[in-house]
This record gives sequence, C-alpha cells and structure tokens, in this order.
Amino acid sequence: MKRRKFLLFLILIFIFPHFCWGSTEDKRVLAAIKVLSKVMKGPEGKAPRYLLAHSRGVLILPGVKKIGFIAGVKRGKGIIVLKDKNNNWLPPSFISIHGGSFGFQIGAKSSDILIILMTDKAVKQFSKNKIKLGADIGIAAGPVGKEIGISQENLFKVDAFSYVYEKGLFAGAILSGSVISQDENANANFYGEKITLNDIINGRKVKLPPVAVELLNTLKNFCENKGTP
Repeated sequence: MKRRKFLLFLILIFIFPHFCWGSTEDKRVLAAIKVLSKVMKGPEGKAPRYLLAHSRGVLILPGVKKIGFIAGVKRGKGIIVLKDKNNNWLPPSFISIHGGSFGFQIGAKSSDILIILMTDKAVKQFSKNKIKLGADIGIAAGPVGKEIGISQENLFKVDAFSYVYEKGLFAGAILSGSVISQDENANANFYGEKITLNDIINGRKVKLPPVAVELLNTLKNFCENKGTP
C-alpha cells in the first residue's frame, strides 16, 4: 500500500506541473505576449504599433540576462513570428540571443527586447540557422512616443528596429553584435514534431497550441489598432 502511494506521489510530481503550469515553451510564448502587450499599449506604444503593422515580422525576447558587470555577455531566449505574402502572421518559431551590447542600465539584471523586421531581406537572413545583428541585417533604435517620427519613404530603408524595456523604462536601442540562433529543439517540443523556421516560411502546416493562437491574435489586434505617422 505504501509503495503504491509512493508511486502515485512520483507520478503527480512529474505530471501535475505540466498540466498546471505548462511546458517551458508555453511559458516562453506567454512571456512574449506579456512583453508585446507592455510595449504596444498606451500612447508610448504608438510608434512600435505602427511599425508592427507595416512589418514583415517581429522577435520578442523576454527577460534577456546580463552576465557580468556593465558590458557583460547577454543571453536569452524568445520567439520570432513572421508574416506570409498576404500579410498574415505565421506560427511562431523559437530563438535564442547571445553576445553584443544593447543598452542595459547599470544594475539592470534583465531586459525585455523587441525587434521589428521591416524588409524581405531581413526575413531571408533569418531563414539561416544563425545571424549577427548589424552585420547580416541593418538594425536601428526604434522611435518611441506619441509621434512616430519616421516617414513612409524611410520606413523600409532599415532592415529592423529594436526596443529595450528595462527597470520600467522603454526605449529604442541598437543591438549590433548580438547573435540570433534558431532553437529547433524548442520547436520540436512545442509542436510535437521536428520543424524549422524555414518550414514555417515555406507554408508547412502545424497544429497550433492554444498559447500560439493567443499570441497570433494579440499580434493581429495590435496591427489593426496601429498608429498613424
């Protein structure tokens, strides 16, 4: 009897957390939704909402850590979501970031990072397994505030605009030198099958987990409520 109770206890330890709190990948997507909502809501989010509506895709990296003091190495995980030719959002794919220097304040332990992709060139570069920001694609600090401060003719002259949210402050930041890598193991865990970002770009169909549906709906809503220049 005691042995049966012990076995049941072990089963609950391993199974209960999965159903109650979800997988690591689910948590990463939920964290991305939270970051997206934090950046896009309110008057200060008018510029990034406008860019998102005209974008080719977005990278969301919640809680990127700084290892070391001031100029330490940065590491984090997140997601990339691209649009198809009809401007519809595709399923998310998992990524990681490391290295580079991107606007941490002294004493900041982590930052939320948003990178909005504006060109087809940027999307094509991200089809690689690994890219370096500032080298493989051009990246600039994104405009912030009620006024967008960028004209339509200049909208697509930069491959990507980047933002950092840290210690309650939100600002554009240049992320040159950071390396983005594909996280195919996370993709496999999330979708239950081996799938790459290239597969998603090429239109491969996948069964979307509920958190992915929530993410895509959130992106769609913010694009529909874009600002104007």
